[in-house]
Amino acid sequence: MSSKKKKRSMNARILWLGLIVLAVIFYLIFMRMPMFPSLWKMVALAVLLVIIALTGILSIRFYKNFFVKFLDVLLCLVLAAASVFLPYAEKKVTALFSDLTTTQSTVSLYTLNSDYRAAHPELGLITDVSTDLSHYNNAVFITCYNNDEENMSYAMNQVNSVCGNVDTLDCESVISEAAQLYNGAGHVMLLSGTMISMVTDAYPDFLNDTTVITTFSRDVKNEVTGDSDLTSQPFTIFFGGNDEEGDLSTAGRTDVDMLVTVNPKTYQISIVSLPRDSYIPNPACDSQYDKLTHLGLYGIDNTLSGLSSWFGMDSNVFKNYVIVNFTTFRNIIDALGGVDVDNDIEFTALNQMEYPKGTIHLEGEYALMYVRERKAFENGDFERNYHQQLVMSAIIDKLTSPAIITRFSALMDGLKGKFLTNISSDALYDLCAYQLANSIKWNVVKYQILGDVGEAECASAPGYNLSVVYPYENQRDFAANVITSVINGETVTQETMPDGVSSDTSQYDSSYSDGSYSQDGTYDNSSDYYSDDSSTYYDSGTDDYGYQ
Repeated sequence: MSSKKKKRSMNARILWLGLIVLAVIFYLIFMRMPMFPSLWKMVALAVLLVIIALTGILSIRFYKNFFVKFLDVLLCLVLAAASVFLPYAEKKVTALFSDLTTTQSTVSLYTLNSDYRAAHPELGLITDVSTDLSHYNNAVFITCYNNDEENMSYAMNQVNSVCGNVDTLDCESVISEAAQLYNGAGHVMLLSGTMISMVTDAYPDFLNDTTVITTFSRDVKNEVTGDSDLTSQPFTIFFGGNDEEGDLSTAGRTDVDMLVTVNPKTYQISIVSLPRDSYIPNPACDSQYDKLTHLGLYGIDNTLSGLSSWFGMDSNVFKNYVIVNFTTFRNIIDALGGVDVDNDIEFTALNQMEYPKGTIHLEGEYALMYVRERKAFENGDFERNYHQQLVMSAIIDKLTSPAIITRFSALMDGLKGKFLTNISSDALYDLCAYQLANSIKWNVVKYQILGDVGEAECASAPGYNLSVVYPYENQRDFAANVITSVINGETVTQETMPDGVSSDTSQYDSSYSDGSYSQDGTYDNSSDYYSDDSSTYYDSGTDDYGYQ
């Protein structure tokens, strides 16, 4: 007696029940995502209800139909994938901001290496160089509490715990520290990572001439002190760019200095760029004049305070910051799939990359060299600032377009650990939701402040004449009015920046009167900072500073 086996298959009614479960799971996940506006959540609920209703009718009535079952399976897969992707995306964003709470500050101990000592016997130093800190208990340690008090104090505590109470030689600047190391007055130089570029500007061979004995690291807490509301109140963000690769810190030179003011109610944005060498008062140095880029050596809050005072703004206006470096920049551009800019001048960069006049597409290293190049232009750093503004505008366009959704994951990966900000993640989530809900087309105006180029002594490097820019005060006042207009909700349109009026140098502190002042505005492309050959800072000593 034979029996027939019945062929069984999942019917559409059961698949539909699974679809309901997945729809509920998806909506609960979607509801708690902070970057999506409430309107989107209401629309998502309505769409899900319609889908459930229509598939329910089909699944109940045509439960054996292959197409109905296929449709149910397809919708189940889509909802399951979305339910997995959204928590994954949220985790990426959370991780992005969790990395911003603490950064590391490093201090390295440098001594002249064996090759340099052998080449300079007049210093009287032994040529065998140890990297064991305990061997330096009789050495003179060179410090600079004036530039870097917290790091110096921390590092010297570590040194004394190993070597006992050692002799120290404190200097007014890190450049003076290097001079004392080279002339043999001291044997071990303490230098934080954020200060290295200042030394290598003056002494290009510093890293080749020295050996690192050891490096100390300490955690630095970054407080969330920025605006908590970015959707109903105007705000300004200072974008500081470090002209370096690698790790970021809230204390360091800012070679890109850009103020972006946003009014979320009138959809107005102003971008104001300043030369990094702008000669302005440094709050950390009793308001003596310094290069703008050096204000950051005393912390980002010092930069914000100095800019607020110089622009005549209330201290609460410039309170938000974002710090990036070249690594960040490349990652952002690549994550966005590149940006398009209208290049104003044909040029060839130092690495032989060519940039034709007209609309060009920038990606990765090609984009990085576009915003770095200055020596190809007659007006040097000023043209570079303009190119940075063009790219910033292009980035804003990409970030505020619907296409950003498809680039979201790549953008999160590119930014992770590559920027610092004092703006809370909640505030940025709200701004993202606000943009998505309103599909805002921002009106962006761009200005850069120019100035006369000269040389002067700076508060952060007393005793040395550095290249500085005396910014045009009438252009500063014009830019301040634009920023104020955006904040006050007035409509702004792109205008021509007024021609610069040469500054009256008598306003500057008399202690910095040694610098030569250039009225013609010619930019010296041969050196970023130091007018003299670096060898002039070497002063070989004759005393016997040898030690074991």
